Amino acid sequence: MPSNIDSLPDKVLGAIISVGQKACVGEKDYTFGLRTSHVSRRWRRVSVESPVLWKTIHLRAPLTSSHNLALLQIERCGTIPLEFVLDVQKSGSHQIPFITEFVVSRIEHCATLSITVRDFSDLRTVLGGIDKAQRAPRLQLVEIVNLDHMQNTEYLPNFLDGRTPSLHLKLDQVTPFWKTPSLLVCGLHTLEVGRVYFFMTKHAYEIRPFFASLTTLRRLILHSSILLDYDKPNPLIDIPSLRSLELIESTGMHQVLRQAACFATPALETLVMRDGEQPFSFRLNDDGDSGWLEFVNSLKVDNPRYPILKNLTLSRIDTTVIEPYFMKGFPKLETLTLIDVDADPIVQILDPTTPGRSFVPASFQSFLRTASLLRSSDTTQNSQPEENVLWPSLTSLTLDGDVTKEVLSKVMGGLQSRGRPITHLALTDRTALSLELEGGGFCTELGMRVQLLPNFREPEALMKRNIPKGDGDGPFEEVDMAYYSDESFDDPYP
Repeated sequence: MPSNIDSLPDKVLGAIISVGQKACVGEKDYTFGLRTSHVSRRWRRVSVESPVLWKTIHLRAPLTSSHNLALLQIERCGTIPLEFVLDVQKSGSHQIPFITEFVVSRIEHCATLSITVRDFSDLRTVLGGIDKAQRAPRLQLVEIVNLDHMQNTEYLPNFLDGRTPSLHLKLDQVTPFWKTPSLLVCGLHTLEVGRVYFFMTKHAYEIRPFFASLTTLRRLILHSSILLDYDKPNPLIDIPSLRSLELIESTGMHQVLRQAACFATPALETLVMRDGEQPFSFRLNDDGDSGWLEFVNSLKVDNPRYPILKNLTLSRIDTTVIEPYFMKGFPKLETLTLIDVDADPIVQILDPTTPGRSFVPASFQSFLRTASLLRSSDTTQNSQPEENVLWPSLTSLTLDGDVTKEVLSKVMGGLQSRGRPITHLALTDRTALSLELEGGGFCTELGMRVQLLPNFREPEALMKRNIPKGDGDGPFEEVDMAYYSDESFDDPYP
């Protein structure tokens, strides 16, 4: 094996090492680049010449345990943007200024800033130090994780107000100050909210001013509920600048999807909805409705709820409650992605050729018959008026779930015969296997080309990196810099 790897060109070897480094991000041992540089002299040379291996710089108290290693990494990074990971779980407040000063002095080269605290007062100290930065032109992502499960009733203090041109703010057990507009939102492009405990949620009227001030917000990702009630606020929470809304149930609160009916997003182009626990789940709340069903019912309006939406992704939701009026809520839809769902009901409604027929269980027949009324004034195959066509702009379909070959083939053929073909059909490996389709390319059973995709992975955890245990040894405690110096290197190979 060593001889085979050593025969690879330097560029290929560097790419392999870089892929390994990406796979190790999030683990407790952050010294992947250093360890790969001690395999052989050639590996050292390739590693040192690969700046991407050194860009993630972890700092923790006491700073002396990671300071020298951080300086070495910065030197090897050259001019590429840096990622600073600040772990102040076990530090006292007297240690934090040294860490923040180290970051602030290099903030102009920083693209990602990740902060983990166990005491909320430490977070205020960290952000107070970071706020001394005059500008952060490269900063794109700020992650903040609060591990203080008992005392998380405080709000995120202001920092870097307007000094970042386009910022992605990612929060876990930390919430912005909802009630009044804040300078924090200046330049905010993406807001991602992880876990929010119920006593930090607010009524719609309390957070409406906050979102009204987000004139630059383009993307909102919610893993938890931020609303205290779901009484269909009137007026709705208006976010006119929003282009992408992602509601991802990943906290077990079971209320995330209900928020879709509470926002007014007329400019929305992308909507992602994922019910996180089990596929095809139909959980009921105290009022007898699921969050998903409440959203579906919110589309029962005369005017389309999402008039210019182009991309819709549904994951682990119950498709049995979908009816034609659901389609009418997105009249301009171009791309549909179904992940880990029973795709037959929603695909069947697209069938323009035989209204009323179905290859799905009898329980779905009623709304499929309703679909035929929207497609045609009678049950003849060729009498469907074009103005009643559902999703006339749909050209791309991605399936990762259960679908019947007969249903899919019939719908694809029907759309083709009506001059509205799906020009891009993508199936994951497991879906293709269930359909007994081998390989990509042209599929005779479906009469069209099919792209095969790897199975979709489970969504990432709320935060990008795993959090080291508070009582464990830090990744840079007792680092022997002599081991990592060029002078001490011993080549294990001749």
